[in-house]
Amino acid sequence: MTIVNRRTFVAKRGHIDEAVKLLKGEEGGEIVSRVYRSHYGTFDAVALEVEFESVAAMEQGWADWYASPLGEQVMKRWLEITEPGGSNEVWILE
Repeated sequence: MTIVNRRTFVAKRGHIDEAVKLLKGEEGGEIVSRVYRSHYGTFDAVALEVEFESVAAMEQGWADWYASPLGEQVMKRWLEITEPGGSNEVWILE
């Protein structure tokens, strides 16, 4: 089973390119991820999708990332350039 975690955010005006760059900086390695920016719809919206083998793997992966020095550094800047809110969805890929 593949779990897809889709997280959406709204960047503060003038920061969409930086938000996309921060999310794309996490690409690579064995992690399957995709970054989207809005074309129609909500202005300055950005979405991140990350695939995991299970819900347990997703929860552990995020816990490890947030506790890492890189996670702490990225989140500090992330909170400065994004608006409060967004969404966090978990999907099962069939």
